[in-house]
Amino acid sequence: MSKTMKDILGQEMVAEGQFAPDFTLPTTQGHFTLSELQGKKAVLLYFMREFSCAICRQTTVQLGRLYHETFTTNEVEVVVIGGGSPAEAEKLAAIYKLPFAVAADPNREVYSRYGLDKAAGIIQRSGSILVDKAGRVRYVQRAILPTGSLSKSEVVEAVKAL
Repeated sequence: MSKTMKDILGQEMVAEGQFAPDFTLPTTQGHFTLSELQGKKAVLLYFMREFSCAICRQTTVQLGRLYHETFTTNEVEVVVIGGGSPAEAEKLAAIYKLPFAVAADPNREVYSRYGLDKAAGIIQRSGSILVDKAGRVRYVQRAILPTGSLSKSEVVEAVKAL
């Protein structure tokens, strides 16, 4: 199997079954390094289109509601990633009282590693990626429109299948 897949525009994309690229980002809870959870917990990474995106904000609230009943009971951590500043991450987490870390990726380097570069150079992609305890990607949902970046039923099913 190749290291990555490519989308129709030739952009490299992480695929299910592959090891998730490691990264470290500043968060509302200090910092987050994906590999620090390896062997301990699975991780759902939710990439917002923008911190200001209303639909993405609704999705983070939905993840907050699912956090204790679905994610923590199945040993899954949630990290929301936005392409803005740490201050914007702090503001989002405070407004919605999110129980998980919100990370800032101002240069969108992690977005790029996960195949979430801007489509046609102008439209920011969003997405959800579930990484198991061994560091392998088990679920991927990418979208150009933020309404398609998280399917609650699919994510819950993928979490329960871990």
